[in-house]
Amino acid sequence: MIQKGFGLKWSAKEIQEVSVETLIPYDRNPRIHSEEQIESLANSIRQWGFTIPILVDEKFLVIAGHGRLFAAQKVGLDSVPVIMAQGWSDEEKKAYTIADNKLAENSKWDDDVLRVELRSLIDSEYQMDNLGFSQFELDSKMVNELYTPFEVEESLKAHGITPAEVVDFPVPKKTDHDMVEFSCVMEVWQKQELVAKIREIKDEYQIRLTGEALGILIENYKNVADKGDD
Repeated sequence: MIQKGFGLKWSAKEIQEVSVETLIPYDRNPRIHSEEQIESLANSIRQWGFTIPILVDEKFLVIAGHGRLFAAQKVGLDSVPVIMAQGWSDEEKKAYTIADNKLAENSKWDDDVLRVELRSLIDSEYQMDNLGFSQFELDSKMVNELYTPFEVEESLKAHGITPAEVVDFPVPKKTDHDMVEFSCVMEVWQKQELVAKIREIKDEYQIRLTGEALGILIENYKNVADKGDD
C-alpha cells in the first residue's frame, strides 16, 4: 500500500478499465441484490454512466461493487472501471466486503432537505425512477407536501367515510415531521387488485403520487355509492 498524508494508506494507484468477464463475484458476499435493486442501478448507469469503480483484488475478485457489476451486465457493458486493493489479506477483504455495505446503512436522510430536493425534481418533471426510491417511498416522503393530517381526515369525513372504513385505515397519526402515517392489512389478492387500480388511475389522470390516486379512487367509489342510493 502507498503511504499518504496523516498516515493514511492508498490501496489503489489508478482506475483501470477491465472486461466484465474478467471480474469474479465473491461467492460468499453476505449482501443480497434483488432484481429490483439491480434494475435501479442499471437505470442509474444508463442515466449517468458508471460513476463509482468496482473494488477488486489482484486476482480481480470483487470486494465491493457486486450490485454495480450485475447492473453493468444487465445494461450490456463490455468493460467497467475498477480500482485494485493491493496487499490486502483475506481477512481484510472479507471485513471490507461487510463494512462497505454496513457503513452506508449507518447514515440517514435529513427528511426536510430531502423533501425540498424531491419537490424541485417533481416540479421540473424529472424522471424519478432513476433515484432508487419506490413510488411508495416517494409518496411517504412527500405526503405532507400535498396534504396536512387535518386535511386528509376532513376530506374523508366530508365524504361520509371514517378512516377505519378505508381498508382498515387507522386514524392518521401526526409525527415530528407533520407526516401522515397509514398502514393496512389485506389479503394478497386484494393488494394486487388495489395496486393495479392505482396504476390505472395514475395512467388515466397522468399523476405521479399514490396518495392522489387513492383520493380519486375514493371519490369514484363515493360517486358510485351515491348513484346506488338514488
